[in-house]
Order: sequence, then C-alpha cells, then structure tokens
Amino acid sequence: MATRDYKALRRNDIKLWHEWKDSGFKPKKLKPLQDSMQGIVISAVNKYRGVDIARPILTAEANKHLVQSLKDYNPNRGAQLHTHAMNRMKRVDRFVKDNQNFGRVVEQRAQKWQDYLTAKTLLTQELGRPPTAMELSQKMSLQMKRAITPKEAERYMKEDRKDLVQTGLDQNAFEFTPTPDRLVLKMLPAELTKEENAVFARLYGVNGSRRMRPGEIARDLRISNAKVTRLKDKIAKKIEAYY
Repeated sequence: MATRDYKALRRNDIKLWHEWKDSGFKPKKLKPLQDSMQGIVISAVNKYRGVDIARPILTAEANKHLVQSLKDYNPNRGAQLHTHAMNRMKRVDRFVKDNQNFGRVVEQRAQKWQDYLTAKTLLTQELGRPPTAMELSQKMSLQMKRAITPKEAERYMKEDRKDLVQTGLDQNAFEFTPTPDRLVLKMLPAELTKEENAVFARLYGVNGSRRMRPGEIARDLRISNAKVTRLKDKIAKKIEAYY
C-alpha cells in the first residue's frame, strides 16, 4: 500500500474511532472501525499458522483484543491508534501458549475415539452382538499397540451410550464421531475434583464461565494464586494421563 493511502487509512480509522466514542460506544458504530482494522487481526493470526489451534478461534481471540484496545485507547497519551492496537495483539501469544498443548491432546483423543469405533464395529460383525468391555479392550490394544484396560474401554462405551440417547439412534445405527473439543469437555470433568472443575471451567471459559487468567481465578474462587497453580498442574496431569 502506498504511504499516502496508508496515512489516509489511519486518518479514516481515527475518524471512525471518534464517531464510535461520540455515539457512546454503540455496537453499530464499532463495526465499521473493526472491519477497517482487520488487517491488524490478520497479521497477528498469520504468525501462528503452524499451531494446533483452529484459525477461527485465533481470529476471535485477536478480535477480542482489538476491541479492548479500541475501548481503552486514549489519544492524549501520544500513541497512535494502530500502534496501540498492534501492541495489544501481543496478548494473543499468551493465548496460544496456554492452549496449544491442550489442542494437541484433544486431537489425540479424537483419534482414540475413532479407534474405539473401529474396534466396536469389527467385533460386532465378528461376534454377531455388541462386544463386552473386555473384548473391546483386547481389540483396541491390538489396534493402538498399547494396553487398553477394560475400565478404559468402558469409558468409551458409556460415552457412546450417552450420544445414542441424545441423538435417538439405536446401537447399530450409531455412526457419529464427536468433535474433539466436545469429547474433552464432556469426558474430562468426570476425572476432576470439584475444585479442579471450578478452575478448569474458568481456564477455558466453559460450563457457563468466562475465560479467566490465574489471578482472576484466585480472586473469583477466593483461593491463593499458589493453589490455582497447583490445581492447574493437577488438571494438566489428568489430561495427559486420561488421554
């Protein structure tokens, strides 16, 4: 973009910002400004092309920080609007670091669910009936080349039955593979204590909670920062052990 065009764009954006502010920060006045500044969002998201987080999620996170930067921008402090917004994009990096490993674990869980479905289908065809947890554990162990206990196989069977009830399908018609994030959000809480679930919900913004930083979680739950850290570590270990 030519220098003149870029300067004109910046002047237009600051004009849109003043119009939004003068309107009392009405959403309909925010949209033209947010649309005009999407280049900053795209640039921030493009830095993370290789990470295990879906682009729409990253874009939503970057837009959240863009809007926040527009809300707290103060032209009297000397910084340009675009500079202020770009500096706020650094917070996307924190989001990526917090969630990248979690996303990879979720993908691995989705593959294991597919292994379960394959084992169940093959055994049903071979036996002429639904397999037992013991039979599933043996078949899955062969497929996955690691030991799967009957208790672990039973977890998959229980989740299978939940989805059958929810979708109204009978056992033979079940052909649905849950999305990775739904699997984790549905199955992991059963492995967590009450305190761990409270922290988990706030860390990832699930179960009706908004996403919070560790310090906010400590204040919200009225516990120490050190305890939040300990609970986070326990959650991480349970994620890795369970999946």
